[in-house]
Amino acid sequence: MSHETGRVDLLSLSARDTLSARTAVRVGVAAFLVLIAAAAVAGAVLAARTASSTTTPPGPYAGRVGVAVSYDLYASPETQIQTALAQLHAGGVSWIREDLTWAIAEPEPGVFRWASFDRLMKAASLARVHVLGILDYSAPWASSDPSGRRDAFYPPKSNAEFATYAAAVVSRYGHNGSFWSENSHLRPNPLAAVEIWNEPYESWDWKPGPDPGAYAALVSQAAPAMHAVDPQLVVLMSGDLESWDDRLTSHQHSWLASMLAAEPQLAKLVNAIAVHPYPAPLSLGPYYEGPDLKVSFGRVPLIRRAEVAAGVHLPIWITEVGWSTAPNTPQSVSQRTQAHYSLDAIQRSLGQWGSYVSKIFLFGWFRSSGRRGDLAGNYGLLDHDGLPKRAWKAIAHLLGGTPGARDPNVPADT
Repeated sequence: MSHETGRVDLLSLSARDTLSARTAVRVGVAAFLVLIAAAAVAGAVLAARTASSTTTPPGPYAGRVGVAVSYDLYASPETQIQTALAQLHAGGVSWIREDLTWAIAEPEPGVFRWASFDRLMKAASLARVHVLGILDYSAPWASSDPSGRRDAFYPPKSNAEFATYAAAVVSRYGHNGSFWSENSHLRPNPLAAVEIWNEPYESWDWKPGPDPGAYAALVSQAAPAMHAVDPQLVVLMSGDLESWDDRLTSHQHSWLASMLAAEPQLAKLVNAIAVHPYPAPLSLGPYYEGPDLKVSFGRVPLIRRAEVAAGVHLPIWITEVGWSTAPNTPQSVSQRTQAHYSLDAIQRSLGQWGSYVSKIFLFGWFRSSGRRGDLAGNYGLLDHDGLPKRAWKAIAHLLGGTPGARDPNVPADT
């Protein structure tokens, strides 16, 4: 997540100095609470399955609304993941977005460890939700960090190594993936889509600064490698309108147009464009029409025009957007406004822009931190106690589902 004004980066605000700080597994509860949680999971999964047969998201929203699950839900115990995804499905959500982090999948060159992602994919199968996986960032051993500190937010030294990791993920979880053959008791629910990197147009997610040509080169190797394994996989490239480079005075520079110019065949290698149209300031709503649409939610049509001008007609996926309810920050909104804005974002994206916007993912599925001045930590659709916020209730109602009750197991932003 990032923005043109009042920049907020969730990883930097959550001990971003090390990747492990973001992926630490929460400490389990006492044994009798685990038994209670397991019973709750069974009930939640049953409710989700019942809901799937009795409710259908109305009109243009069916199968097109997702939620970004954070922070690294895959690192949680299996019962917690299952409970969270069952509650999302019962609420009418049919997609989740989650990191499939390179450092977790391949901690050493050629050594793949799948346990964390196996838990996620099992839970998604049980809950019947599709997974959009984010392939990010550099594994420390693969980082191009010139300092030798192996910063994961530098691009990889070798695009071929990244492509090998990407293909391995798809070989494990895609159609005919080894995970499904090893778990024949599960109903196959293959990895449906992948997003190559998270926000490479930002200087903190692609160090030392965004480089549309370098990112295009990465996509050009990774996308064909994945499609060779699974032709049905939907591959997304990050295609926001502009990049943001903290090293430069003017900061904003063309991203999508420069990327397509650098690799003219790029659009033939991917299936869709991923965008994160956070407004600036962050408190502005989806229907705001100010003097500079390039830094508003309303830039989505501008992104469409930019791709069409380049002779490209790829669908757009809004893979992350949301509003914070931190009460003591100038760019936050109330819970009531968060609910209104969330509905407005869904309705405008899939209604007014529905001919070219395929999906929208709201940010995010986690408990708010409870800290009144914590802007990043209060984007969650659950409050600090695990109760649904107004926004989640409104989304579930719109989608013909039920928001569920308290879920204390979903991680908070800490």
